[in-house]
Amino acid sequence: MARLEGTCWEGRIWINASPESRTRKKTFRMLSYNILSDYKTSFLHYTTTRNWDIRKKCLLEEIKSYDVDILCLQDVDHYQDWWRPQLTLLGYDTVFKQRTQSKNFHYEGVMIAFRRDVFQLFKSQPFELNNAVMNEDRGRAFLERSKTDDVGVIVF
Repeated sequence: MARLEGTCWEGRIWINASPESRTRKKTFRMLSYNILSDYKTSFLHYTTTRNWDIRKKCLLEEIKSYDVDILCLQDVDHYQDWWRPQLTLLGYDTVFKQRTQSKNFHYEGVMIAFRRDVFQLFKSQPFELNNAVMNEDRGRAFLERSKTDDVGVIVF
């Protein structure tokens, strides 16, 4: 593989991909998007719209325009009544994990959607970031401040 002389990013030199890799058709398109939950828009002063009935249609149209194979959404609420049915109609299967409610009540969570004609779900693994700080040596106050109720999900 040939290196591009003088072309680098943060000290790393770019390496040209081999011509063979460009001709392979084993590619996919992915989008990660924070959709800002309906619940959180009530706290915003400046936004194009706070109305969920308008926002949900705009969000879906924008997401559809990217024509992706894998979609990762953060700050998802209305999963059961909007996102899951709409994405199912578009040919996606979805996995959702609602935020933990150890510190506060949360409506939102994270979601991964993937085209069912391209991928098949083997396993999903949700995880809670509250569990990332389990070291009792730092004290109870540290543990309480470390709770964020953030979550994630991995799909295989």
